[in-house]
Amino acid sequence: MHENLHIFHQKGFEKTPTYEVFEKDVQALCDFITSNRANFHSANKLGENSKSVQNLLSPLCLKLGYRDDEVIESVFGRPDFSKLLEPFGEGIIIEVERGKTLDNNMDLLDLWKCHVSKPVNCLILVVPERKPTSKQMRPISKSVVSRLKQFFEEGNYTNARGLAVVSY
Repeated sequence: MHENLHIFHQKGFEKTPTYEVFEKDVQALCDFITSNRANFHSANKLGENSKSVQNLLSPLCLKLGYRDDEVIESVFGRPDFSKLLEPFGEGIIIEVERGKTLDNNMDLLDLWKCHVSKPVNCLILVVPERKPTSKQMRPISKSVVSRLKQFFEEGNYTNARGLAVVSY
C-alpha cells in the first residue's frame, strides 16, 4: 500500500468486479505519482492550478480507459476523467484538486458529484498533500481523508460505493 493512498468502500463492495477495476486503476495512479514525484511537486506551487496536475495525469488516465470529454454529465459539470464500466453498468470518476480543495469544499462537492451522477459509484480524488501558501504549508490530504471517510461508515452510505484519496 502506498503512503499517499487511502481507500474507503462500503461493506461488501470489495467483492465486486467494479472494485477490482477501481483498485487496479488506483494502484496505477499511485505508482505513476510516486515515480514522477518531482513533476507533481513542481505542479503544486503557488499560482498553479489543478489543470497542471491534470495534464500530468492525462496520458495515464487515457491509457487506463478514462475519457476527459463529456461522457458523464451532472448538475455540477463534467468530471476531470470518467470511465464507464459497460458490463457492470457502473462507472468511476477521477477529480483532480489543488488550491481550492478545502477552502471551497471541493472534496465534498466531488463526493456529491459521484453520488448524483448515474451510473458513477466510485471516486478517485487526487489532492495535494499540503497547500503551499506564503506563510505555511497547510495539510490537505489528511483533512480530506478525515472529512470523507465518514461517508463509508455503515449508516452514512451514499451512492458512492468506493473512494480513493491519492495525494501528490
